[in-house]
Amino acid sequence: MKFKRILTAVLACVLTLAVYAPAAFAIDSTKHFDFEITADGGSSATIHIGDTITVAVTLTQKNAKETTMFALRDKIIFDGSFFDLVPDSIKTETAGVGNSTEKQTENWSSWVGVSSTALAQKFDGDTWASPTVLVTFQLTAKKAGTSVILHRDHVMSDTTGLDEYDSTATDATVVIRNFPYTDVAVGAWYRKAVEYVSDERLIDGSTATKFDPESALTRGTLVIALYRKDGSPAVSGNSPFTDVTKGTELDKAAAWASDAKIVNGVGDNKFDPNGEITREQIAAMFYRYATFKKSDTSAKGDLSIFTDSGKISSWAKDALVWANGEKLINGNGDGTVAPQGTATRAQVAQILLNYTKR
Repeated sequence: MKFKRILTAVLACVLTLAVYAPAAFAIDSTKHFDFEITADGGSSATIHIGDTITVAVTLTQKNAKETTMFALRDKIIFDGSFFDLVPDSIKTETAGVGNSTEKQTENWSSWVGVSSTALAQKFDGDTWASPTVLVTFQLTAKKAGTSVILHRDHVMSDTTGLDEYDSTATDATVVIRNFPYTDVAVGAWYRKAVEYVSDERLIDGSTATKFDPESALTRGTLVIALYRKDGSPAVSGNSPFTDVTKGTELDKAAAWASDAKIVNGVGDNKFDPNGEITREQIAAMFYRYATFKKSDTSAKGDLSIFTDSGKISSWAKDALVWANGEKLINGNGDGTVAPQGTATRAQVAQILLNYTKR
């Protein structure tokens, strides 16, 4: 099957998909086709410049019968000014079919063609599987903005082209954001976590263009992150800590955290906001935050497997058991949990993301 190149001024990249499944009898007027596009598994997605997104195109025939004769054609268009097609990323597969032949892909500079044949397959008595064709490909974002990956000119008809069938078609919207930090590489294990804390404004960069992922996180930074995560609620009065500057966001965050019993300070009415936070302090703050939010805190890890579990402070044991059970804080490669060890800004960004996804 040949596919014609689509030329438009803005929409420069085209995926053309055609599927034919022949049979020998009359058209079923109740037949229905679904065309669905998803971006990273949903009808919408938010990514950043440099990120790669997986687009899935699913074509499904409903009410399949042995007498089915149908032809499907669809054009999936994305804006080439926003995306680059990842080379060799196009894949196609069929399900619920008795025959599948002529599966091929063509990858040209401005469009991609995929063709396949499928025929409804009988199973389990008189039940028929609905033929489904799944095509996936990947796009890399290169410009900030909002772009729609959409259907154009999709056709459902018999092989003579005389009758058209009812159909539904869904598109996918992708929001592409700028990513400000030049020291967080695409592909870094903490990239998604830094994107999350940046988008949600939970942790600020060390500068406008640097996140400083390998530096140790401070106590003040985490208490501000949790305060922002709770929506930066209004507080009355100042924090009880003498080493926190009054009237600042840190003052409000520390006052909120103290009232919510998330932090207790380090003694002598001090909070030590610039002190490097330890792993057991991180566990305690998250555990108390979860308790404050009335979240489930029943998860339990087994700290006895760590060679230094005896070094865990008594006030932090319950919190570390929970944090380990939730996989927020895991052991190190040397078999230790390092309760008094520090954590990097990248590691705490990942903990914040994991806590949100739990």
